[in-house]
Amino acid sequence: YMKEKMNSLLTVKVLSAGILASFAWSVFTLQKLSTEYSFKQFYPSNHPILQTDLEIKRIFQLQEKSPFLFILSLDNGQWLEPSNLSRLKSITDSLAGLDGVDQLIAITTIEGAKTLKNEILIGNVFDRLTPSLWEKAVRENPLMYPLLISSDFRTVIISVTTTATSSKTQLKFFQSAEKVLRSKSKKVQIIAAGVPVMQTQLTQLIRNELSQFIVLGILVFCSLFYILFSHWTAVILALTALVVTQSFSVALLVPFGISMNVILSTLPIIVSVTMMSLLIHTLHYWAQIRPSCATPLRERWTVALQAQGSLILPNFLSTLTTAFGFLALAPSEIPIIRQYGLAVCGILLVLSVYGQLVVLLCLPFINPKMRSWFDRPATWALASLRFPRTFFLVGIGLMLAATFASSRLLFSGKLFDDLPQTNPARHATEIIDQKNGGLVSYDLLLESTKADFWKERSQVIKIKQLTEHLQRDSQIGSVVSFVDFFQEGIPRSQSQISETLFMFTMSAQNPLMSFLTEDGRKTRIMVRYKDVPSDHIEASRAWIRESAKIFFPTVKVKEAGMAVANHTINQAVSRDLVFSFWHPILFIGILLFLVFRSFRLALVACLPNIVPPAILVIAMASTGVVIKPSVALVFAIALGFAFNNTVYILSRFRAQRDIHSSLLQEGNPCLFESIVMFFGFGIFSLSEFSANQAFGAFMMISVVAGFFGDLFFLPAVLKLFPKAFRKTEPLAPDIEPDCSHLSTRAASLAFIFLLPMLISVDTASAKTDASEILKRSQAVLDATDDQARVEMIITEKNGEVKTRKLEIKTSRKNGFSVIAKIHSPADVRGMGFLGQIKEGEEAQWIYLPSSGQVRRVVTGKSKSGLLGSEISPEDLNSQAIKSASSMMIDSKGKYWVIQVTPQKGTSEYSKVISYIDKTHYTPMKVEYFVGKKRKKTVEFKRYKKLGSIFRAQIINVKNHLNGRKTDLKLTNIQVNKGLGPELFSPSALKD
Repeated sequence: YMKEKMNSLLTVKVLSAGILASFAWSVFTLQKLSTEYSFKQFYPSNHPILQTDLEIKRIFQLQEKSPFLFILSLDNGQWLEPSNLSRLKSITDSLAGLDGVDQLIAITTIEGAKTLKNEILIGNVFDRLTPSLWEKAVRENPLMYPLLISSDFRTVIISVTTTATSSKTQLKFFQSAEKVLRSKSKKVQIIAAGVPVMQTQLTQLIRNELSQFIVLGILVFCSLFYILFSHWTAVILALTALVVTQSFSVALLVPFGISMNVILSTLPIIVSVTMMSLLIHTLHYWAQIRPSCATPLRERWTVALQAQGSLILPNFLSTLTTAFGFLALAPSEIPIIRQYGLAVCGILLVLSVYGQLVVLLCLPFINPKMRSWFDRPATWALASLRFPRTFFLVGIGLMLAATFASSRLLFSGKLFDDLPQTNPARHATEIIDQKNGGLVSYDLLLESTKADFWKERSQVIKIKQLTEHLQRDSQIGSVVSFVDFFQEGIPRSQSQISETLFMFTMSAQNPLMSFLTEDGRKTRIMVRYKDVPSDHIEASRAWIRESAKIFFPTVKVKEAGMAVANHTINQAVSRDLVFSFWHPILFIGILLFLVFRSFRLALVACLPNIVPPAILVIAMASTGVVIKPSVALVFAIALGFAFNNTVYILSRFRAQRDIHSSLLQEGNPCLFESIVMFFGFGIFSLSEFSANQAFGAFMMISVVAGFFGDLFFLPAVLKLFPKAFRKTEPLAPDIEPDCSHLSTRAASLAFIFLLPMLISVDTASAKTDASEILKRSQAVLDATDDQARVEMIITEKNGEVKTRKLEIKTSRKNGFSVIAKIHSPADVRGMGFLGQIKEGEEAQWIYLPSSGQVRRVVTGKSKSGLLGSEISPEDLNSQAIKSASSMMIDSKGKYWVIQVTPQKGTSEYSKVISYIDKTHYTPMKVEYFVGKKRKKTVEFKRYKKLGSIFRAQIINVKNHLNGRKTDLKLTNIQVNKGLGPELFSPSALKD
């Protein structure tokens, strides 16, 4: 006796220690739980539509990441007033200086080319135009209006793309950006929008809802238990089981690197419902066999083990069938749904053992006195046996009605109607949709097999006609093509078109790169839809494709963007989730066949569980709710829970072979289990996410449907067809069930001459060694004039290669001058460029062969790109270089590493690091930094000695910020040939 008592106490102690240790681990681990809301989670990873979308982004060098959007609205005045525009520039400059900014787009940063009398303006329109011309320039620029500024000019959008990838780093940037905006945007209404903002705000909302669901779940379930049981110990058990199992279940996500998301926020309720189901049936049985309170603990422990042994199979099967309902989501192509199904399935499988251990530990101390109504036999359930034909026909009728109702299911909805109505992100999307040319992106790719096809004037005219045609659709907010950038109208000749297109490459950010490829084979038309239902967009897309084929019968058409990917994928996945509800039924049926070892019993277990999806189809068709993946997954989940009562009733029926007594004994526990599930899923009605609200509502409907199927339809089937189940063998009472088996060219011009200017520094504050080395390096590089033939190979970020051939001449007499003549490509052959820097002032001219005119090039900012290269005119600003200081960084290797630091405010660069060869004093590599970021790296190779002067024959340039590379090959290099000043004048460009 003493030995048995000690073994019993030891078991209790070990089990208690294990549960307490797991709870302590859960509390510690929950602090590491991350929360995430990402739209990409709802996309299949390898879907062809997404691959096409990535292909188009790569071809036209579009950002793959979604940007933060900051909407700034003035209460009084307009942004095109000088004072307000100056403030906007200050805001954008401050935002651009934040850590993690990859790209910033606003009306103050958009650059391009514009002809003004005898000048060509390269850069931002506000830098050189007078305020009286601002409105006209903005309205003519398709990238500014209406995408970045509203028609009343009181609202602007700043788009910021960051390098942040995780929700944590996005939140950190968002907080920094908000701080900047609040400090510089007084008397300005600020609303944050964009996918990252939604993800950041909704991530926090998910975390809040998770806590809310946990607290509400505990209150609701404990209250229901108080209604069911009169003794306080039953409520304490419910509270303990809920706290322990919810903590442990959510903590299990952390070791597997799973973040809490909008769908997984339902996990606490699912765990709670599962545990309450297990507790109800266990305590109902325990109340019947529990020894008196005076019985020694050892004996109560023994009886508790026997009670758990009797219920282990139905309890395990109840949890297992629910897990299989979630497992049916695992084959989904949607990552978030697949992860959801696998995670919840795995947690429920663990819970099937862990939960029963928690209950077993507490059971000997529980005195579950049932309320009188709950303790009576469930005579109300016998109605199914008195009117079996009626209930059977009702069930069959519901299944047939669902067949007809399925054709009325609505899969066409808006993209952003799931956002909480009171959330700022929802309001921001509505503003963009109404004022800024639409919210839903759609890209139309037109591809020809003929080179320079889209640069032909006839095709340019057709593109213009097509874009005007598309703008007739009221559902389209804006349409932009490369033709819209011809602000003075379509040029009259082919050569003028080529020259105009080429001039855009002179801006720091060539906007045409996003609409036309260098070879002229592919062009992109950017469309923005308003957020309208998907069937409207689908019809409009078909009209666009047909229109494109009418205008261009021989070209290949591709589509991409949110209008294609989101709507198409959402519909396909939703349909699959709805009409594949038989998958979980099949899985669970096979499981029950293996357990019950009876095909007939497994079949009859599946029949009543067709009723919940049937009623769900009828309810969805009747209410006209838009079915999205987050709603459609309710079918698989509802089926998993629907089998709970089925398992308990059939387990009792299998043991007694009497449906009458089975209903009397299991009716009340099944009723209360359904009530618990009904109110449990009702908690989702308090969610701010419409998807969660719909999920909860339809789960409540499915609970009622499942109750009807199990307590009325199932008994009616057994009553009407008794012979079909007579061979069912009872479960031997003394046998424990065995469940073990379930188990560009300007770069050449710049870098050839940049270094000699760079090293002409004021060394008053520099270290002696660095100063002497730079002087000797300058001596081997400095020449009064240079000339060479240059082949330039430009590789864009997307891998596109451009080849330029030109001839250049330079002079360092009376400042710095460079003149170049383009030899290829053929469409711009003969164009010439002249740049001069005198006393710190820079001037540029360009020669256009089509008109025979020389026009002065006006750059809006000193740091703007020079002829589309990776170097800005500021890099040639000798004044900035003279105010620099130098210092030695490293002298141990084969190079001297010297840092040159310009004075603050005199240069774009914060520092320049040169690697100088110790043998010939020639620079081998130069690195340029903006702030802490390395912007460019230039490598010099294959030096050739011309008298006493060294010149690199190969120069490799890499821009680390935009991903572009430029390889320069110099031939026929000549130095100090006495080139006269007459060769470096605007009139010389015509020669």
